[in-house]
Amino acid sequence: DGLRINLDLSDDIVELKKGQFDFSIRNNTDELELEYLPLVAVKNHLFCSKGYADKHNLYAFKDLTDTHRLIVRNAVKSRSWDSLFERYNKSFQAHENKQVINNSFAIQQALLADAGIGILSDYFIEQLPSKKLHIFADPISSTQLYLAYQPSYIANRWATLIKNKITNNGNVKK
Repeated sequence: DGLRINLDLSDDIVELKKGQFDFSIRNNTDELELEYLPLVAVKNHLFCSKGYADKHNLYAFKDLTDTHRLIVRNAVKSRSWDSLFERYNKSFQAHENKQVINNSFAIQQALLADAGIGILSDYFIEQLPSKKLHIFADPISSTQLYLAYQPSYIANRWATLIKNKITNNGNVKK
């Protein structure tokens, strides 16, 4: 459709005002000067390797103790981790055994290497060999993704076109 697409597949926030990109997919709407178009909600999962689950006898979140390592993006703040801990009257901030890794691909690899337990979206898990994973049954909140852009009539038209292509007119492509 006449789009030239350059992708930057990182977990870093892309600066739209000063950078080379016109659009960014984000999980928050905290920059007030940008427009946000809701794209899709992605399902998250709490998981670890089967080796980690077996070694630490950890098959449900309710059995989590301070000896279990959490692989997290941020050691202080996380909507997914906070809501999960609160469900069991525990505190994410009080859990001291955390390893911070701020890249989803690296978290994926750390979990496969028996480093701990973590939360990732469907699209990071579906490519992994299921026989090597232990996916916890505990429900995790979904992550809403937005297409962010600087407000203008043209950008809004392109954003709508991009959203329709990404979601295939409402039917998310897998």
